Amino acid sequence: MDVAALRSFLIANDVEVIGEFKVEQISGGRSNLTFLASDDRSQWVVRRPRPPV
Repeated sequence: MDVAALRSFLIANDVEVIGEFKVEQISGGRSNLTFLASDDRSQWVVRRPRPPV
C-alpha cells in the first residue's frame, strides 16, 4: 500500500487528514487486501485487489 498516495487521494477527495497518518494491513479480506488507515481523529477501512501473480 502506497501510504503517501492514499493520503493524497483522501485529501484530493475532501477528506480532512489530521495529524499522523498510518496504514496497517488487517486480516479478514478474502479476495481483496484489507487495510486500516487512521489519523489522529478518524479511521477508514481500505480494500484493494491483490497484485497479479
